[in-house]
Amino acid sequence: MDVIEVTDDTCLACDNNKDAPAFVRAYVYARYPSGVTAAFCASHGRQHRAELIAKGATILDLSHLVHE
Repeated sequence: MDVIEVTDDTCLACDNNKDAPAFVRAYVYARYPSGVTAAFCASHGRQHRAELIAKGATILDLSHLVHE
């Protein structure tokens, strides 16, 4: 399993949306070839998955843990 370290465990896309709740836990993590990392909630992870892969990102998807 890949290890992707992020500095913040909240969804990047939700944090940039003023209408989203203040804290939305991330379950999908991406590391770009440059080493930059990003974290997304399960919904935004699914929404952006194809784009992330197209940009060469390594994806760690833990969205199966949402309901545990």
